[in-house]
Amino acid sequence: MFEPKMMKLMQRVSFLRIHGDDDFKIIDYYQTCGFKLEIGVNPSSEQGFGSTVWEAALGLCQYFEEEGIRFSEKKVIELGAGTGIVSILAALLGGNVTITDKPELLNRIERNVSFNIPSSFKPQVKVRALRWGLDNSLFPSDYDYILCSDIMYFHDKEIGGYYCSRQRQQLQCNLLLRYISGGSEIL
Repeated sequence: MFEPKMMKLMQRVSFLRIHGDDDFKIIDYYQTCGFKLEIGVNPSSEQGFGSTVWEAALGLCQYFEEEGIRFSEKKVIELGAGTGIVSILAALLGGNVTITDKPELLNRIERNVSFNIPSSFKPQVKVRALRWGLDNSLFPSDYDYILCSDIMYFHDKEIGGYYCSRQRQQLQCNLLLRYISGGSEIL
């Protein structure tokens, strides 16, 4: 039987409170894969869940570090990027990255990209709006990696329990990623 290994989740190393900035109230700093990431967040934002760094994003970044994942010359897309931390790390690890989320979150993502991506890496990073079910045809299907973390949330436990049972969630995610990716690798 498969036993998941428990690991300590990557933690922010420091933070800075910002006054007078409507987009960012806090800058969180994370250390991973040899990079210090500076991620602006606004936990009190009316723009929803994409304004904070969630544990699944930290876990995915930590996975990249622990497994020595590199994205050199790979085409990567992140769905529902939120703050962009996962995509930013993927770009720093060599990927040609498309960062996607709802249109109202793109300015925050672009600011986080500007904080973290050196000018020599900027041509390999694109920030684009993607509303599921509406904009899919605007994106190619030849990505090598499709990344996503904490992209589904349900207020209603009954509905969430149905859609997110372990077996059903795995099946739906695999089917979704196979459909979107056209054969891309599933992590």
